[in-house]
Amino acid sequence: MGGLQALTISISRSDLFAYVGIFSSGWFSQMRDDVEKNELAAYKATGKPFELYWINAGKLDIARANSDATVELLKKYEIKPESHTSEGFHAWNNWRDYLAAFAPRLFHSGQ
Repeated sequence: MGGLQALTISISRSDLFAYVGIFSSGWFSQMRDDVEKNELAAYKATGKPFELYWINAGKLDIARANSDATVELLKKYEIKPESHTSEGFHAWNNWRDYLAAFAPRLFHSGQ
């Protein structure tokens, strides 16, 4: 549930978030049309670009198909997600590794 909330809130309030990390998540197929008509349409009209939109899911993750479809949907709305695929499942050990890879990017000076 946390990944879905992060996706929706970050798109709805891009004015508040420059860096977004999505771990093992993506919009469910039955949600995508509604998200596209509402949140993504509003983002396209008035949204602020992200510095980093980082998405990762494991090869065997139950959320992998939703994650991949979400990456493609974000691209359609000119959001440039940095997408990664790791080994493994929908499990804490992957999320720990994702956090270790993502967190330093939050403090990159751009130089």
